[in-house]
Amino acid sequence: MLATLPRKAGVALVRKTVDAAFANIDLAQRELAVRTELKRTEREMEETEPYWRRLVGTHDVGALLEMILSKARQITGADAGSLYLVEEELAPTLSPVVRANSIFALSFTQNDSVQFPFAEFVLPLREDSLAGYSAMRGEVINLADAHRHSQRSPVQFQSALR
Repeated sequence: MLATLPRKAGVALVRKTVDAAFANIDLAQRELAVRTELKRTEREMEETEPYWRRLVGTHDVGALLEMILSKARQITGADAGSLYLVEEELAPTLSPVVRANSIFALSFTQNDSVQFPFAEFVLPLREDSLAGYSAMRGEVINLADAHRHSQRSPVQFQSALR
């Protein structure tokens, strides 16, 4: 921005000119941030296009879910991730208490830093687990160290997330 003022400009004019300059600086910074975010979003869309093409063409749901989990972790920079699926067909074989709370089945898990044997399991949909809390409240949970929270009681866990 270029501004010229008369040699004997009054205080009000100088203040107005300086305020306009700062407003222009702020606009330029916001424009840069928006352009940066737009470039990141465009790059992510370009990166996900092959996944969408495979999505349309695949009939292997397991491979597709693994691919979705992998891409979600890549986009978010997550070290690990899991997919939990509602297994409604299991409900009749389970206890009435569990059935009343809905059922989650851990279907896929990925972890870059900890290797462990994966076994699918079923758990009730309640707020005393990370997955249950997130699903029931519709909230994303981003923990720097999920293992630190895994040893807490349900009350401690819920208060830590608030």
